[in-house]
Amino acid sequence: MMLKIAKIESKIPNAIQEIIDAYISRSFESLTYKQLSDQTRVEKNTLVQRINRNLNYFRFIGDRPKLIELNSDLEEIYIYRDKNQCQICEKIFKPDELHTREKDPYRKKKKKQVDEVYDWENVITCCSHCKEKDLVKRLELDPKKLSLGRKTWEYKEITIRRPYKRINSTSHKFGYVNYMEFNEDNGPQWYHVLDNENDICNSKSEILNFFGNRGWDLINIEEETDYDLQPTGVFQYLFKREKIEGD
Repeated sequence: MMLKIAKIESKIPNAIQEIIDAYISRSFESLTYKQLSDQTRVEKNTLVQRINRNLNYFRFIGDRPKLIELNSDLEEIYIYRDKNQCQICEKIFKPDELHTREKDPYRKKKKKQVDEVYDWENVITCCSHCKEKDLVKRLELDPKKLSLGRKTWEYKEITIRRPYKRINSTSHKFGYVNYMEFNEDNGPQWYHVLDNENDICNSKSEILNFFGNRGWDLINIEEETDYDLQPTGVFQYLFKREKIEGD
């Protein structure tokens, strides 16, 4: 008995979904008609007809050879790529219930060069509830003093790791990226810390300073030893600080 793969509900026309799949598998790099034909095993003339009928999904670069790339302004492409799943809460929705947003809105905007690849990974699918969630935190170098008053202790546990993901948007290789991220109290969301130059902090000490500048004192450090899952180690830190209560 042959099993059928469930089709993803999408606003993208069926005729070009196979073409979109080819771009997703190639990390959204620009492709020639020949590369598209090799990737999809569809004849060039058929590809030309399908693309010409859906020109709003594509852009053309140069002439010899002519390169075709996807239109990065269309939300439905990101939603199709992410299989109708919010990339923050990880719940599945209908395409009409989803939006897109920048994962890191503070990422430096650079003038696009001719050979520069659009950063598809910085745009993610999200639901209405998660659309406004803050995914990055800023590093403040000047600590703020806590006001005096009657105090009790509060505690916070954070986990710091170096993400394992595709090295860059044009590579099929995976490896450890050159920045660190953290989550708080074993929550589902992982955050970056940005310095004053809007660069993502790439060391544990900078993330620890982020909490130190908010009055948190480090009281314990643990390192996960499951190197099969995280060869570079996952570090857990326990902080405490005096909590201000009303008089």
